[in-house]
Amino acid sequence: MQKLWMIAGMFMLVLTALPTGLQAQEELSREETREWKQRAREYRRNPAALKALTESAQDCENRTSGLVTENNQLKASLANKDVLLSNYEAQIADLNQRLLAAQNTPPPTTTQPSQPTGPLPTDEVLMGVVFRVQLGAFTQTRVDDELVTNPNLATEESDGVQKIVVGQFRKYANAKALRDRLRQMGASDAWIVSYNDGQRVSIEEALRLSGQQ
Repeated sequence: MQKLWMIAGMFMLVLTALPTGLQAQEELSREETREWKQRAREYRRNPAALKALTESAQDCENRTSGLVTENNQLKASLANKDVLLSNYEAQIADLNQRLLAAQNTPPPTTTQPSQPTGPLPTDEVLMGVVFRVQLGAFTQTRVDDELVTNPNLATEESDGVQKIVVGQFRKYANAKALRDRLRQMGASDAWIVSYNDGQRVSIEEALRLSGQQ
């Protein structure tokens, strides 16, 4: 209660110390002075109202501080996503070079298996079970499709989300080997996705359909 009276007293001191500077502002200053003196008297007669006003002002200040903190956190999160996207773009460029080098390397002169297990062409939808490695999914910031120059890299669109996938394998073990290699290169979020006749299915379903369980 003593604190409330001190605040009311400060209001009165401020009102009595209002400047009497320019004559053009004298009438307006007097009106404002009378208004605030009246308010000060009302608060003096009603300390509970003054307490409520003070608490309301403090609550507004706390909310403003919280919003500023939340805004700063959102800015930091967006900056982190931009850095992550730049890293993915660099990784894709590096993968383009590595995959091109691998494609230009002559295959060993050994008997090839009747069922291919390495990367499959990606210019058309492959029927049957296929395993790929996904590097990321983006909603706002996206990877430029022009960066995807290698046929073993691709982007997919689903519900407004851009997904970056690499490789196509019939064998889960080959996709797992590529995923592990990409993680060693820094793509820690790389994971395996699976398809059946071009439609995404769970890993368990793909393994069951392909008899690799």
